[in-house]
Parts: sequence; C-alpha cells; structure tokens
Amino acid sequence: MWEVLGLIVAGLGLFFVGVKMISENAKQMASRRLRMLVARWTQSQLLASLGGALSGFVTQSTSAATFIVAGLTSSGLMTVRKALPIIIWANAGCSILVLLAVLDIKYAVMLLLGVAGISFAFSKSVKYRYAVGILLGIGLLFYGLQMIRSGASPLAEVSWLQSFLYRIKGSYVLAFIVGLLLTFVSQTAIGIVIVAITMTEAGLFSVDQTIMLIYGAHVGSSLTTWFLGSGLKGTSRQLVVLQVLFNIVGVILFVSLFYLEVLGHVPLVKKLVSMITLELEQQMAYVVLIFNFGIPLVLSFFLDPLHRLLVKISPPTQEEDLSKLQFLHDQALNDPETAMDLIEKEQLRLVKRLPGYLESIRVEKTGEESPPYETVHNASTVVATEIQSFSIDLVDKNLSHRTSERLLNLQNRHSLIVSIEDNVYQLVRTIDQTDCSARPQELIHNVVEGLHTILLTTVDAMESPEEYNIDLLISITEDRGDLMERIRKMYLTSERGLEVADKSTLLYLTNLYERIVWLIRRWATLLKSAHRLNQKDKQ
Repeated sequence: MWEVLGLIVAGLGLFFVGVKMISENAKQMASRRLRMLVARWTQSQLLASLGGALSGFVTQSTSAATFIVAGLTSSGLMTVRKALPIIIWANAGCSILVLLAVLDIKYAVMLLLGVAGISFAFSKSVKYRYAVGILLGIGLLFYGLQMIRSGASPLAEVSWLQSFLYRIKGSYVLAFIVGLLLTFVSQTAIGIVIVAITMTEAGLFSVDQTIMLIYGAHVGSSLTTWFLGSGLKGTSRQLVVLQVLFNIVGVILFVSLFYLEVLGHVPLVKKLVSMITLELEQQMAYVVLIFNFGIPLVLSFFLDPLHRLLVKISPPTQEEDLSKLQFLHDQALNDPETAMDLIEKEQLRLVKRLPGYLESIRVEKTGEESPPYETVHNASTVVATEIQSFSIDLVDKNLSHRTSERLLNLQNRHSLIVSIEDNVYQLVRTIDQTDCSARPQELIHNVVEGLHTILLTTVDAMESPEEYNIDLLISITEDRGDLMERIRKMYLTSERGLEVADKSTLLYLTNLYERIVWLIRRWATLLKSAHRLNQKDKQ
C-alpha cells in the first residue's frame, strides 16, 4: 500500500514540477522580439488560432497563456479582438497532452528526459537554456504521469476503497464536484483529468463518473483563472472573462448532452468516442479533445459579438489608454532614422504629461482636468519600458557612425526622461500625502509653481527644438544650489516652530526639486547636441 501511495505522490510531484518548469521557462522566453512576432501572427485569425494551440501545448496552462496575452494587450502590442483566437485555441493545445498521456510512449519519454536533462546540465547559453528547460519540464511531466499510472492500478484491489467507490458509483454530481475542487486546489485541470482517466482504467471510477469529473475540472479551471485574475481590470480582465466563459458555456452545453445521452438514451459524445476506439483511456481522452476543440470551433464564428460582450463587461481603463504606444511599430525597425523619429514622438508624449502631474496640487489650476497622477505614472512606466526595448532592438541593426551617435544621444535622453518622470511623481506624491503646517505651505507653493514653469518650458523645447528654446531652458535650470541652500536654512533653522516631520519633508522636497532641475538641464544639453548634429546634416 505504501509503495502504491509513494508512486502516486512522487508522480504527482514530478508532474507539477514539470508544469512549473514549462510555464516559467516559457515566460522567460517571452522577450519583446518574441512578443512582437506573436503580435504579428494575430494579423491572421488562422495563424492566431494555431499560435494559441501551440502556446497552450507548450505552457500546459490556459491561465499562463491568458496572462501572457493579457500583457501584450495592455502594452498595446495586440488588440483584444485579435487575441480572442489565441485564448480559445490555447485550450485545445492543452488538451492534446491528455491524448499523449494515455498512449504508450514510455520509452520516448525516457529518451526525452535523458536528452533534455543532459542538455540542461551542460547548457551554458541562456538563450537556449529556457528552451531546454521546457523540454526537461515536458519530460518530467510525462514521467510523473507514467508513475501515477503504475501506482493507480493496484488501488483497484484495495477493499475499503472498492466499498467506498461502490457507494458513490451512481453519483454524477459528486464526481463533478470532486473534479472542480481538486482542480481549484491543484490549479491544473489537465493533471486532474489524466489522474482520473488512469483511475478509470484501474476500475476505480465508472466511465460516466469520469466524464462528469472532466467537466467539473473545467469549471475548477475557470475558478482558478478568475481567482488569479481578480486584480486585473479593463482589457486584461476581458481575457480572463473570456477564459471563464469558455469553460462555463462549454460545461453547460456538454453536461446537458451528457444527461440527454444517459437519461434519454440519445447517442452523443459517449457513443461517439466508443466508436472511435475501444480503449477506455483513449475514449476519455477523446472526450477532453471533443470538448476543447469543439467549443473553439463554434466560438470562432462568433468572435465579433463575443468581443462586444467582453467590452461591455469590462471596458478599457484610463490607464490602459495612456499605456498604449501611438507611433512605434515593428516595421519601423527596418528604417532606423524613421524609427528614431518615432521614438522622439513617443518621448514627447511622456514629457507632455509632466506638467499635468502638478495640477492636482497647484493652487492656480488651469481648469483642465488631468488623470490621477498614480494612473499617469503607471501608464508612463509601461510606455517608457516599451520605448527602451524598441531602442535596444535598433542597436542590432547595421547603423552608420552618425546614426549610432544619434541613437546613443536618444537613449541617454530617454533615461533622463524616465528619471525626471519618476522624481516628479515622487515629489507630487509626497506633497499630496503630507499635511504640512501653514508656514511650509508657502515654500511648497513656490516650489510647485517654479517647477510647473520649468516643465512647460521643457515641453516647448521638445516640441520646437530650436536653439533659442533650448537655451532658455538651460538658462532657467542653471545651478542655484547656493540659493536653495539659503532658502532651506531660512525655513529649517529660523524660529518658526516647525515640527520635525515638517522639516524632514521640506528637506526631501527641496532635494527632489534640485534633482529634477539638474536632470532637466542635462536633458536640455543633450537635446542641444542632437539639434546641432541635425543642423550639420542639413548643411
């Protein structure tokens, strides 16, 4: 008995380790270049469907595929409408594993495990290590399943287990609930389904119970996806809702067909799989395949109305709109000069947002309602990361000396913009969350208004990079360290009765202000160098 339990537990352990290795290594391989390639695939619904099936088969987790695609949609590399085929067909890709698991591929699994293990141990290239890690995960997954099958067979001879299963033999609802709960706890529907099929072959479950357990596992998978995606909003949540609807609608349909076949004696799914093969394990595997291939096939004809429904359920958030790239696209990489022009346009979008940060804390408001600074900061971080990745991709191109010089200048300016944005955000956040006494408010007001003027001048210099505008920005950001130090001493050491917390806040805010001004001056100097280089080219 202990040997049997040991085989099953060890098999489950290897199975889950394999699933984890596959998922984690697949995520590590999702570089920007790969994500751009995936985004290009979605231009064709057929390719998107095939890509979805492949992603499901590789990751062996519809949840992982859903969240990877959600990241693509939130960054603007893919629309939700084009992502729909990927999500629904990822379920089909996952289900293929069930059929492979019930086939006699023991020696192939051992060969795969050996080759992948040796390659993983001696692989020094990070580029290939993730791919080898996926193969090793697949090998461990299948080897774990082989151990479960070996351990499950003797369980049919255990008397108390036979007695218990005999009592619940006619309970389809209980089998459904067992599949649901086990899947939710283990977070892998495919694993639970394979274990159930193995136990069915051993005589522990009836065929009808196993079919209901399979359907229950799909509902459990939906609960897992919903739980993991509970914090998502907007378009990312739309994909989570899609995956949940996929399983719920499918289960309602197939459970109805099940009772119609069992109680009404109408030949449907159960009869169909018995006609395909006489092997019990393979029959149950085909039930899984019919479910996960049939639902995507039907939904493929209703993607547009399905998309409209998802938009109503979870409309895009303001942050997502701000997070999308407006100018950069993959094709621009073929023309580096044009690509750098587009990068500057995206950078200008980031710079234009900076004065809006201060609107929520200014006394003299412009009357224009700006998005919350937290929302703008999160969105700007996403855009800045995509710009950085895009500029890195340009480095691999065959660039001339002059183009390389311009790209380096552009990358340095981008790093400064990111630093400026982060420091402005920290300054606004500190002022917004701090309740200072009346005295320091005067200094805070002057800091905010002075910085607002500098940021507006920064926007003007980038919109119209003429030497006059750049020189004006450099002039108003000249080093005034001595002046700021005198102002600090006046407020911090004079007899104004400031609280310790107020003094600490003023010191932090004035340091942030100086840092922002210094960063803007460095950025303006680089902008002037870029402008002069551009003028030389025109001459």
